[in-house]
Amino acid sequence: MEIIFSKEQTQNIIDLYINKKMSLKNVGKQLNCSCNPITALLKDNNIPIRKRGETFIGVSKNYKTVGYEKGHKTWNKNLKGIHLSPTSEFKKGLVPWNKGIIFNPNRDFIKKLRSCEEGLKWRVAVYNKYKNICQLCGHSNKKNIVAHHIYRLKEIVDDNNITTMDDAYVCDILWDVNNGVTLCRECHKVVHYGGGDAKK
Repeated sequence: MEIIFSKEQTQNIIDLYINKKMSLKNVGKQLNCSCNPITALLKDNNIPIRKRGETFIGVSKNYKTVGYEKGHKTWNKNLKGIHLSPTSEFKKGLVPWNKGIIFNPNRDFIKKLRSCEEGLKWRVAVYNKYKNICQLCGHSNKKNIVAHHIYRLKEIVDDNNITTMDDAYVCDILWDVNNGVTLCRECHKVVHYGGGDAKK
């Protein structure tokens, strides 16, 4: 259905759009209609439509709204290659402080222990023992439950001098189901990093 504007309404729309610099959307809000009939009316009267984001025709941009003025130099002009804090930057040829330091030499071996067949059996046995329920908060979503070593796996490996898989298979405490407890991922993070206790 086409909207027909009276001469007074037409003059009012043109005045709002050209003289008061209102957008099509705001003119439409004032007249309770969409932008389309207003656009058609302006085109019929040979009035150019401003593009989206375009500043008002004949009015210069207001650079102060953007945070800088026309002709203003940026703070980093001509600073290419000049470093503002040379002491804190990594320089070519320097050796990083942690190069060659192995924080956990048994990390790969512990990963191997977790993924071996005996490790998977231990995990399933712990899940079955506690029926996939977090022993700290009672959460029971299977996808969110993990098997946690009460006596930590790294400590078992270090204390018992386990270096090979043959040593691991012989060590009884490594596969002891009583050394395991089920926790949800959130409680597991708390136990490891927040100082929580899973030895209920």
